[in-house]
Amino acid sequence: MPPFTSSGPLTSLIRSRDGISRFLAESVSRGSHTPAPLTDWNPAVDIFESDDGLTLKADLPGINPKDIELRVQNNTVTLGGERKYDTEFKQENVLRIERYYGRFTRTFTLPSAVKLEAIEAEYRNGVLTIWLPALEKAGPKQIKIRVGEEN
Repeated sequence: MPPFTSSGPLTSLIRSRDGISRFLAESVSRGSHTPAPLTDWNPAVDIFESDDGLTLKADLPGINPKDIELRVQNNTVTLGGERKYDTEFKQENVLRIERYYGRFTRTFTLPSAVKLEAIEAEYRNGVLTIWLPALEKAGPKQIKIRVGEEN
């Protein structure tokens, strides 16, 4: 699989699709007096590649880290969880609801294999950062030939 790149026609198409999806979702729910969709939503995610591996950052403000699920299997990262609706306020006191609530799931195919046992994740200031160290690539190995005595 080719390495992740941040330019090119496919990346432009994905960005356009994501932008249109966000615009349509926001235009329907912004300014509503009822909660924004209490169904699936997609947090914003950035993925960076370096020689050491991949870094994935997801915006998850207001989510309890206990409500975040992270799985890595077969070059696929699945991030899921739930942002629970704040029931502190009575419905009749709500003037505007713009934040999304409910379950979310994002799945990403990684461009290269990672060391599963070395993956780390940290949640700070509403951002989940996941470090996915690259699996060392097997290079050529010199094999020493033993010379045995002839019979």
